[in-house]
Amino acid sequence: MKITFITQLIARYKEKTATPAERYVLERWYDSFDINGKDAPWLDDPDYLKSFQEKALSRIETRPLRRKWQRTPWIRVAAAILLIGSIATALYLRSNREPQERHAEHHSYEFATSAGQTKRVVLSDSTEIFLNANSTLRLAGNFGRENRNVYLIGEALFNVKHDHTRPFIVHTESLVVRVLGTSFNVNAYGSLNQVRIGVEKGRVAVSHEEAAIGKLIAGDQLSFDRRNGQYELRSGVPVDRAWVNGKVQLANADFAELCQVFHNTYGVHLKSDDPAVQNGRFNLTVNRARPLAEAVEKLCTLIGKQHRKEGTDRIIIQ
Repeated sequence: MKITFITQLIARYKEKTATPAERYVLERWYDSFDINGKDAPWLDDPDYLKSFQEKALSRIETRPLRRKWQRTPWIRVAAAILLIGSIATALYLRSNREPQERHAEHHSYEFATSAGQTKRVVLSDSTEIFLNANSTLRLAGNFGRENRNVYLIGEALFNVKHDHTRPFIVHTESLVVRVLGTSFNVNAYGSLNQVRIGVEKGRVAVSHEEAAIGKLIAGDQLSFDRRNGQYELRSGVPVDRAWVNGKVQLANADFAELCQVFHNTYGVHLKSDDPAVQNGRFNLTVNRARPLAEAVEKLCTLIGKQHRKEGTDRIIIQ
């Protein structure tokens, strides 16, 4: 029975149906016989393979052995089979583990929100993230094993679990935020010229195109201009987390930010050809609990303008 197993293994090699692990083990076993000093690839020659098979099986059955425990043929064969099985298993696991790990690196998980929606996400390392409307958060399938990288489009509030061995890194289109454990907010909508980072507690390091911008501590807010790379750092600015509950306080906001907030809250697009509106600054509170019609009426009253609706999702201010 044991000899049959070896014979079958050699037969699979001859028919080119042996697994890589079985080929590896058989070739190493072949090398141990030192047949005429030839290399293992000669096993691909059918005539030579037949000669090797006869020689190998002959060795198993008749080779004189020095140690007492090796004098029983079935023990030798069992040991050979155990060795072959162990090595084959190890090689199989190794060869399959590495592609899986590479696959995990390329595989990613994505969390997304639509207009009027916020989402709470808890990652495998216990980091808590609140995702604002019209935002996307992506992370690799191997997140937390060697690193903690996430990729953000939009806005999110992070409560990062402390881990000094694996920094938590947030990648946006323009900036990279590196932390160990802290609470901070990142606003990085593609429609806005400004990227804002506010720290509630702890400390973060911010960089742009691998160049360090600086370190922020609790109460610091960084505003980065995508257009020219200029930035402003302010202290004593509390992190605005009211948006988590559907409320946004706009203070001296430009028209682009106003449009983004209305799109996040109600799913509508504000438009205007009026230079006074396009270049204006806006101070108001947008609350998801307030109906759209009431919110637009309040806005137009504040700025002294009229509005009309086009289609189902466009409001023209004039």
